[in-house]
Amino acid sequence: MWSGVSYAETAAVLGVPFGTVRSRLSRARKRLSKPAVEELSKSREPLPHNGQVQGGRTSAVRSHESYEEGSE
Repeated sequence: MWSGVSYAETAAVLGVPFGTVRSRLSRARKRLSKPAVEELSKSREPLPHNGQVQGGRTSAVRSHESYEEGSE
């Protein structure tokens, strides 16, 4: 609903100064990023049945290397 709306338009609709919109959005982004970072930093166990590893390419490579070391 608010996607693509400028800071100035948002300020006008809410009846607050332009700077207030920017500072509130900045604080909101920081608050949202903390739980996201915590969630992403949790265990990176393989997902069941599909062989994919949570956490992206680096974790997948590490998992593969650990598997190869254990199979020798």
